[in-house]
Amino acid sequence: MKFKKRTTNPSNENKCYLRPNQGYNKYRQGNVKSGVNHGKYDVLPNCTSWCYGRYLESQNWTSCKLPIVNAEEWLQKNTTYPEGFTPRVGSVMVYSKGKIGKDGAGHVVFVEDIDKKGNVLVSESGWNAKKRMWTQTIKPTSYKYKSGYKYEGCIYPKENFEIGYYGTLPTENLKYGSKGKQVKYLQDFLNWCMGSYLTIDGHYGPATRDVVKKYQKQYGLEVDGKFGPACRKKAKTIKF
Repeated sequence: MKFKKRTTNPSNENKCYLRPNQGYNKYRQGNVKSGVNHGKYDVLPNCTSWCYGRYLESQNWTSCKLPIVNAEEWLQKNTTYPEGFTPRVGSVMVYSKGKIGKDGAGHVVFVEDIDKKGNVLVSESGWNAKKRMWTQTIKPTSYKYKSGYKYEGCIYPKENFEIGYYGTLPTENLKYGSKGKQVKYLQDFLNWCMGSYLTIDGHYGPATRDVVKKYQKQYGLEVDGKFGPACRKKAKTIKF
């Protein structure tokens, strides 16, 4: 299925942004006292309602199992969809603020596009916003949103909309026992490429080695469990 980027307001009749009485969105209404709203069934403006609606809309679904909780708790409460650190088209980026689960703060944004430099175009909404949605570009260095917010990671779409990997590939030879940021890059890539569910912990343990072997076998490489030059070269060419 082809991904359809959204950079403008949905129509007032779009069921992905209407509550169950009239549509598919299970989240609460935005703060209509200080924001804007187009009727009692419209959930916007609200960041969680927006991302829930975009998740449905982008995959042409009428229901999903995203967690119905505060924004910063989405990763903690998600038990259904794959997760990772590197944003992908069609994913939800999760930000915390303060202590997760204690203050109800945080924010979520939806990834609409990623350019070749890794800049992430996101769409979003907000509880006290004066408009229903807007877009902005987030830089790839640390995926910083704004002061006081910490990037926690992404919830990915069930369907991979990308044709190539936009994340950071490892630049070093890695093997069983390796640790650090380079291993995190590898684990994130393997989750994207192989559909695996590795924990992004920076530790090249048995699970990571097993997925590397599957990767090597699938792409006709020497199956030794080491992610070396041939594996890195192949990774740059893979497209879906």
